[in-house]
Amino acid sequence: MKSRILLVGFPRSGTTFSRSIFLNHPEVGQFLFEKWILNKCKTVGQVEKKYPFFKNQEKACGGKVIYAKKVIGKIHRSKQTIVDYCKKWNTFFEDQSKIVQIVRHPYDSLNSLVLSKKRTPRGPVFESVKEQYLTYIPDYTLQIAALPNVFTYKYEELVLNHEETLKKILEHCNLDTNYKYSKQVKTEKALNHQRNKQLLFKYDSRLEDAIEKFNTLPGMKYTLPRF
Repeated sequence: MKSRILLVGFPRSGTTFSRSIFLNHPEVGQFLFEKWILNKCKTVGQVEKKYPFFKNQEKACGGKVIYAKKVIGKIHRSKQTIVDYCKKWNTFFEDQSKIVQIVRHPYDSLNSLVLSKKRTPRGPVFESVKEQYLTYIPDYTLQIAALPNVFTYKYEELVLNHEETLKKILEHCNLDTNYKYSKQVKTEKALNHQRNKQLLFKYDSRLEDAIEKFNTLPGMKYTLPRF
């Protein structure tokens, strides 16, 4: 039985980059983009009817969702959070369930979000997204990391130590670890918070609390530039 993979992360944290890695793996069939499939289906049978490729046991499949969908932490207008969605994924797919969570330095994520909002201003304004980020995301990240079948990795590790980190991700998802990602990995974006100390949004001391929580995760330790 092949894995049913859920990729989660904050906007501008590397979820699209990670999704492209899965999409190009020969053992992966379909990998949905921002489809909250479990909100539309109450059973695995309904999932397989709506998305027939989930029936294929010869191919892994899944999809990515970001923490922000209209309101971060809230899926549409329900009280369900991204943590609840991950738990539901485990319940639906049981032994096939594999959840991967990507984390990025909040300074870089939020700076990147400011720039993306200038290019594509649709959706929630930056300040509301930042507020939700600093209020919910660090705790959600730790709660998801503690769930069964979850592997949490940092964007910076994926870029700077690409082969080693990719192997860990693939091992977690029961995919062939000999796979080599064919596209160029842009290492120059990995540590923007160390190279560029220009903050594109109003400094908020809760950034320090967020980084402190992210640093309880294994791997690279984050620092906060002083302004």
